[in-house]
Formats: sequence, C-alpha cells, structure tokens
Amino acid sequence: MAGRSFLRVVGLLAVAVLLISGCRLEDRVTYLASDELNGRENDTPGGIAAREFIIDELVAAGVPGALPGEGDAAYTQPFVGTLFGEPVPGVNVLGKIEGTVRPDEYVVVGAHYDGFAGCQVTPADQICNAATDNATSVGIVLGLAERYAQTPPHRSIIFALWDAEEDYMRGSEHFVKNPIVPLADIVAYINFDIQGIRLLPSLATTTFALGAETGGPDLAAAVDTAYEWSVLDGIRLSSAFGAERSDHYWFLSRQVPSVFFTDSSGPCYHQAGDDISVVDWTKLRGQLNAAHLTVSSLVFGSASGEFLEPAWTAAPTMVFADAVGFFTALDRALADLDRFPPATQNTMLAHHATLSAIVDAGPGAFDGAAQTAVVQAVSYLVTALTYGACEGFLN
Repeated sequence: MAGRSFLRVVGLLAVAVLLISGCRLEDRVTYLASDELNGRENDTPGGIAAREFIIDELVAAGVPGALPGEGDAAYTQPFVGTLFGEPVPGVNVLGKIEGTVRPDEYVVVGAHYDGFAGCQVTPADQICNAATDNATSVGIVLGLAERYAQTPPHRSIIFALWDAEEDYMRGSEHFVKNPIVPLADIVAYINFDIQGIRLLPSLATTTFALGAETGGPDLAAAVDTAYEWSVLDGIRLSSAFGAERSDHYWFLSRQVPSVFFTDSSGPCYHQAGDDISVVDWTKLRGQLNAAHLTVSSLVFGSASGEFLEPAWTAAPTMVFADAVGFFTALDRALADLDRFPPATQNTMLAHHATLSAIVDAGPGAFDGAAQTAVVQAVSYLVTALTYGACEGFLN
C-alpha cells in the first residue's frame, strides 16, 4: 500500500487541476434531463439524442473513442441483451485516454445514461426526466473526461456511459462479457449512480461509497483520502450493500475491484418529479471533486514510480464498520424525524437504539444476531427515506 504522503501529493495535484479546469456540469445535466430527451430510455429517440450528445461532449473535450473505427463508431458498443425473454437493445458509449506511464493498465469510470420509462407519472407531469438517476452521474463522468484530457493520466482511463441499466444493467453486462481490454488489466471500476440529491435536510452532505474493500487497502485508501479532502460527509460501506443495484455488479461478478458512489434512493426515485429542480448542485460539484480525487489516486504515480495497487479482495458479508456507517447516517437523520409519520418515527428510534447498542458493544460482539439487526435497520431506513414529497429538500 502506498504511503499517505504519496496520496497527499496526488490530492494536491488533483486540487490544482480543479482550480484550472473548466466544467460544464450544470449545462450537461440540464440538457440530459430536459423534456426534449423524454427520459432517455434505451432505443428511443431521446436515448439516441443523449448518446449523440455524450459523444459530442467527449469529442469536444479531446477524448478519443475506445474502439476501432472512425467517427461515432469509435465510441459506440451496440448490443442486444435479453430480459424476461424479450430483446433489450442498447448502445454503450466508450471513450479512452491512454496512460503515459502504464498504458496497459486501466481504470474504468462509468455511469448509465438511460432513464427509467416505468416511473410514476402524474397528470401534470408525464415525462420521467431522470435527473438524479442518472443524468447527474453522466455529468460527473463527462467532467472527469474533460479534466483528464487536460492532464493526461499515467494509467489509461476508459470512460463508460452505459445503456439499459434500468433493464438489469444489460449494457455493463455486455461490456464485461465482451471486454474491449482484458479484465485482468482493469485496476478498478468506479461507478456512479444517483448523485446530487438530499435524502433529508440533515443529510445534505451525506453520501456513500460502497465496495472499496474489494480492492484491498489501496482502493479503500483512495476513497478515504478523497473524502478527507472533500466537503462531503462520505460514509464508506462494504459491497454487501447495493451489490445488485447498479452497473458495478457485473464487474464484481468478474472479480474486478469496484466502488459504487451513490446517494441511495430518496422520495424522487423513479418519479416524474426527478427533474432539474431537485438537483443539489453544490453537493454534485463536491461529488465530482471527490470522484476526481479518487480516480487521480489510482491513475497517477509518484515521481519515484509508486502507484496504488488495488487487488481483488473477496469481502465478507458484512463488517462492523457497516454498522457504524449506518448508525452515523441514521443519527444524522433523526434531526428530521418530524418529517415522518408517528409510526415511522417510533420504528426509526427503535432501530437507532439497536444500532447504538451494537456500535457501543464493539467489533468483538458483532455476531450473526447483530448483523441481522443491521440488515433490518438498513432495509427499513432505505424504505423510509423514499417516503414523502419529491421536493429535493432545498428550501
């Protein structure tokens, strides 16, 4: 594992790039989540328009396509998956910046660009704009592509914008089963899904990173260092949570170390109200910067040739730190307890007391019963946070 002094140097380098690098984050997300694209479902005119926009942005940033061919063909990986026996067509968009020191080692940075056609609409709003799920994450990936085009990395980076994630991640599945580079050469996969939202006012700066332990101490250190430098209150959790919720699932299934950055599901999840009005731009910019710090730790080496070396580490089902992380989130959320119905308040308080006792008992007492209690508390909290009006909590 690289020393903390090395990570500090990488952090300073990344911050320097932040200060000089322009980024059209808000413009990009606003267009992708506009009514014009009608939700960006795969194999629809809106999805095609989103794909063309993403390619244009990569070209404008100076990011070459990752595939053989000319023009759009260099950026596109078409596929036809299946779901419940029905065909699922889509097109992944892939760009690549070649590393200057270790070009045959790759960090893949990805987010899905398709929206969910089956969301809950209202008489007044019939379009599922899918702003935070997942236009905001696409904005992060495009922002990273722009920054690394200005400061080329030592390791190569593949920027992957997946299609058909809402159809059980068929785009990332196709990539993993038909990789454009050997999976063994992928140092880590960094995934973004649901970014730039406030679950509650008390969780305005709270966000999550799942699965860093799958890359051992070095990948965990990259995430921890990013959060230390960030304005976010990041909570790192194990891959035991959210493993099948997004595109990182397929990489984990092939033992590629992976981190899943997410804000979890809030009241706007798969709702027509998930539009630009609920995006927390301050938080999203913080998430872009944390992403940049994380990736920079992985793709840059020191002057002496020292690199972080994530190595696949099969994670246990759950660890004591997960209990601490969820207790921290729930403890913060209690400041907004009055937003919930009385019965929900009582259950949240009961789970808070249970988690508090587990944390106080320490890792030595983290047995099967304690793990079951954590799972129950997490399941309830995630469900509770989807209650209420889709308002973004920005007022």
